[in-house]
Amino acid sequence: MAVKSVSEEPQVKLISWGVVVDGWSEPRLVGTPLGTTRGRISSAVQYFNLDTMTAVTASGRTYRLIGPADYFSAVAIVIAMRGMSEHIKAWMTVEDLALAVAPPSRGMN
Repeated sequence: MAVKSVSEEPQVKLISWGVVVDGWSEPRLVGTPLGTTRGRISSAVQYFNLDTMTAVTASGRTYRLIGPADYFSAVAIVIAMRGMSEHIKAWMTVEDLALAVAPPSRGMN
């Protein structure tokens, strides 16, 4: 089943999620869209708000992370969708994700 376009599905709530750094060194969200049993791997995260647990990806889609991280389920999704776990370079916490995608400081205080 193909992923719907961003215009058809602009927002996704993810459960059983994790944050993975893939072979291209870009953080991506992995999880199960609420109300489904199918896994999802997002495009690269461009923005993350730690207060609302909301991310915007390179595709323009908004993801809301529901509940705690579940790296065991996220690994299973990556293996099921990509066939192996070698695509995983590292896992990130949401705090590290927020720092990784934060705009660079302009040196202003």
